[in-house]
Amino acid sequence: MTFPENRYAPLRRRLQALLASAPIEPPDALLSVTVPWPELRDLHPAPAGDGGVYWARPARSQYRLGAGHAARFTAEGSQRLPLLERTLGRWRSHWRHLNPDGLALAPHAFLAFAFAADDPCGGPWSEFPNAMAQVPELLLQRNGDTYGITFTTPWPAASAAAQLADSWCARLDDLLRTLREPAQPAACPTPLARTAWEPGDGEWLARVAAAQADMAAGQLEKVVLSRRVRVQAPHDLQLPRLLAALAYRHPCCTHLAISMATTTLLAATPERLAVLTGSEVESDALAGTIPRAPDERVDSELGERLLADPKSRAEHRLVVEAVAAALGPLCEDVAAPAAPVLAKLRSLQHLWTPVRGHLRNGAGLLDLAGLLHPTPAVGGTPRPAAMAWLRDHGESERGWYTGAAGWMDAAGDGELSVILRCALVQGARAELFAGAGIVADSDSAGELEETELKLQAMLEVLADG
Repeated sequence: MTFPENRYAPLRRRLQALLASAPIEPPDALLSVTVPWPELRDLHPAPAGDGGVYWARPARSQYRLGAGHAARFTAEGSQRLPLLERTLGRWRSHWRHLNPDGLALAPHAFLAFAFAADDPCGGPWSEFPNAMAQVPELLLQRNGDTYGITFTTPWPAASAAAQLADSWCARLDDLLRTLREPAQPAACPTPLARTAWEPGDGEWLARVAAAQADMAAGQLEKVVLSRRVRVQAPHDLQLPRLLAALAYRHPCCTHLAISMATTTLLAATPERLAVLTGSEVESDALAGTIPRAPDERVDSELGERLLADPKSRAEHRLVVEAVAAALGPLCEDVAAPAAPVLAKLRSLQHLWTPVRGHLRNGAGLLDLAGLLHPTPAVGGTPRPAAMAWLRDHGESERGWYTGAAGWMDAAGDGELSVILRCALVQGARAELFAGAGIVADSDSAGELEETELKLQAMLEVLADG
């Protein structure tokens, strides 16, 4: 092992003592050890290595960075979410957490899945599995003013306490070296050239017309159409700069960065699919969009126009009703406010309604996700007809765009966010994704413009890279 001996000697001794004192557990159990590490406040996090994951909620001073794998599971097909739920339940049933300082930090698994269960995740998504759950070997966390590191290992490895403590310190030193350099701001915005887009504007407008014709025939109420745009920068895009740009431009969103081999998914998403805290459940209904304006009076007028728009309110109500109905089989006391409020982001404002309930015993976060996903906000309604329509028109293979990603702790609490406002970054190239919900009275040109507004959120971030 090569790392500064003196710097890590106290940590190594403490880890070795904790590992040596750990009780014997069954094979394949997980052991996590959490220790304080105040210097994390001075680091500049970015996902490191294949499978590195970064999750942040800056507005709540919550940051998590995972590196390496103590456990990993992938799945695909119609049973992917039940398989993930069972795997996580098996991990959690024999997951011991040593937390001698009583820090308010728990070990986590990171979760993610694609929009469609049968999507082979080809093209730009070829390095990503359809669905995954993984427990990082090293988890760096900040929760408010609490900073710490959680080390996790499969239980048989815990018996070799000295060797494991050395290995963890070496891995930590390698990771910290990559996080100490601040992200230098770009001297000027990076010029981005659009090199490809799918579908083209004409084809997309024709798809809108086809969807509305099927709505007129009574086959659909709503369907969500997507677009993909490729951009090229003159130099490799710098991930630390991109994460700094996310924090500056989208502080109220959930930030995601997940690296697979040579590609990193970057997202600033405003929509939570499911949040589970004890038995408390919450899901966001987010549908209906209008731009922001620099002038406060004009911005307020735009927001009031959105709140009063019959088309947007009807589209939003479809999502609220679908979310509430989806939660019904697993939850009690499902309720939502009678009217939406505005969720104001940097360049867009949306209609937002939180739907809440109490989870019945025996169900988990991914059971909720299986009922909720895809919501009408990303798929359409009725769900079976909308998904069949998307498959028939080449719209279902979106990779992780409009899928979900998040975390679950060892107690089963967790959060999944819909993957929106996202880009796949590979060197100097990036693929961006955006969509719009189409209903019978949608204006096709206006919906196309809405996708451009949504693309702009990530284009601005990439320009900072």
